[in-house]
Amino acid sequence: MIRIIIILLLLLSGLFVNCLHSQEVSSKGLEQISEPLVKEFIDILASDKMRGRSAPSIEADRAANYIAMKLKEFGIRSVNGSYFQPIPFCAADLNIENCKFILTKGSINHAYDLKENFTPLFNTGSNQVQGELVFAGYGITAPQYNYDDYKDIDVKGKIVLVMKQEPRKNDTIATFFEGKKETLYSGIPYKIRNAAEHGAAGLLLVTDPLHNVAITAQGYLWNSLYMKGKTNPTYNVCEENANIPAVQVNRDVINELFGSVDSLRTLQRKIDESMHPVRMEEKTGMDMSIIISGPQSMAIPMTQNTETKIQFSEVE
Repeated sequence: MIRIIIILLLLLSGLFVNCLHSQEVSSKGLEQISEPLVKEFIDILASDKMRGRSAPSIEADRAANYIAMKLKEFGIRSVNGSYFQPIPFCAADLNIENCKFILTKGSINHAYDLKENFTPLFNTGSNQVQGELVFAGYGITAPQYNYDDYKDIDVKGKIVLVMKQEPRKNDTIATFFEGKKETLYSGIPYKIRNAAEHGAAGLLLVTDPLHNVAITAQGYLWNSLYMKGKTNPTYNVCEENANIPAVQVNRDVINELFGSVDSLRTLQRKIDESMHPVRMEEKTGMDMSIIISGPQSMAIPMTQNTETKIQFSEVE
């Protein structure tokens, strides 16, 4: 017992000394931080010469090299001998020639135009799918609200049509969900993920007609589709895209499927009133091909420092 107490006291005393040393080092570092010094860094990194430091660009490299130089001057240790860590960035874009959207009713095929009638969403997967079309309301499964658009329907291998937003989105009193306050269930990434988790092969998104007049194929502003490749692509951290093909459709597609936008509006009103799924009776086949061209990849050097706390101060 005495030996245990002595060892414990030694450990505590060592911890106390280390804490004092850390506080001393931190205090010295804080004393060196001043408004003129911070303003100097901001003036350089936010100067017109840096041109926003967009990635990739010479200016971004210049800013990174400046930060690395300052970290070295401060005596901050590098990681594996370098202040830079390569991070793969990708810019995905549409392969326009291979993007198609065809509805089949009976023996009649109706092909729709990219951008005018349908536009792939940012979170779309890249694949060619065929299957029966199934209406799945808002595409939401929310156990805590006792609400499930996928209840008692089998969407495995099928393409689901879902509306944006969530039920009773304009309720001033949050009797269901959170009323006017949107929850995560209204997000497009959630709707795509939920459809995939239920086994759907693809997803069509339509603007909810009960609260909107314009039913357009807004989708995503793809560089090849809207900018004709004239602007730099948008880069994001490379990651595997396991999503299903997903597009937003306009009123022409809705008119073909439901007879009119008013018919879909009626279905939406029934869902909001009953808080139970409503089905689309007529069966429609679909052939959808959404191909994402091979992503342009690059490696951007990023400064990395795992031991430094950064303090921000407002400079007028």
